[in-house]
Parts: sequence; C-alpha cells; structure tokens
Amino acid sequence: MKRVANMAEVYYMHTMPHCAIGPVAFAACLQVDAAVPNFLIQEQVDAGLGEGILKAPWKVVEGHIALPARPGLGIEVDESVLRDRHVPQEELGGKYYRLIGNILGIALDKIKKSYIMQQWNL
Repeated sequence: MKRVANMAEVYYMHTMPHCAIGPVAFAACLQVDAAVPNFLIQEQVDAGLGEGILKAPWKVVEGHIALPARPGLGIEVDESVLRDRHVPQEELGGKYYRLIGNILGIALDKIKKSYIMQQWNL
C-alpha cells in the first residue's frame, strides 16, 4: 500500500485506502496512512470499529480516529471473547481453492519432474 501511495504522490494524487477485513487490519492501515504524505481518508466498513474484538475499540471524534500511542499496532485484541465466538470455516474459496491448488500442484510437480529429467539427461 505504501508503494502505491508513493507512486501516486509523484502525480500529486491522494490515497483513499479501503479496509474491509477488520479492526486488526484497520490498525495496520492507520499506521501506513500516517506514514504517507498524500493520505486523504481511510475507508472502514466495520460499523462496530472493533467493538467486542478489541479491549479498547476505536473511537471516532468529529469524524477522526486518533493514532494509537501504544507499541506495535497500538491495539489489544480480547482473545477470550474471540475464543468463545470463533467458528472454524473455510477461507480462500474453500473446496474450490483446494481443488485448483491441487490441480496446479500436480501440474507444477510434472513440470519440475520434467525439468529435473532434462537437466540430468534421464
């Protein structure tokens, strides 16, 4: 994200990043936003702003969120709440992702095997 912002800065363009992953990713985005001079606004779609996930949820004051002053990302995740709420689920496309990954894996294995055989003149 910072690299893209740096490229945009050359053309006098502002950045308006979007974060829809959750409060931990939002904390990381805020750190990057603070580091780029052409930052304009940070979009966040989580209406709760970490409510029930962070020990101290984000507070919006007059349309702004202050940068955290604590070390690291500046947030503390309430792990006990997450342990109770966590429901294991497939990510990254579930069974279709695995199917495609297996097909690609098999194809890559054949390519590697072919390459090794050519290198060793087998």
